[in-house]
Amino acid sequence: MPHRRSLQEEDAGFYETGVCNVQVEKEDPLFEGLPGELQVLQRHRNEVVDVPEGFVQLAQNKACPLQAWKHKERMLYGTQFHPERGGLVHGLTLLNNFFRLGFGDYKPPYF
Repeated sequence: MPHRRSLQEEDAGFYETGVCNVQVEKEDPLFEGLPGELQVLQRHRNEVVDVPEGFVQLAQNKACPLQAWKHKERMLYGTQFHPERGGLVHGLTLLNNFFRLGFGDYKPPYF
């Protein structure tokens, strides 16, 4: 990642790391029951900089403008952050929403 304010510098470059705020830009069932600003865990030094063809942007923040996206027609999602790590409330809700979207009423045993 290029140097930006709020990024952490380490030997190998610049990182977005730790608990970060991400703003939801577009309503989506993935974000059901969540506020417009999420707290999520980050740990990356690479980033997706353009919305892939056929996808729409869902969330952003200042350090990394593309934080979440989804396919316009298929149930395909991508995130720059890690909803599966650290047990933050917003990450677990995102995962539960994702499983509900993909599997209906199925609840994984660890949620």
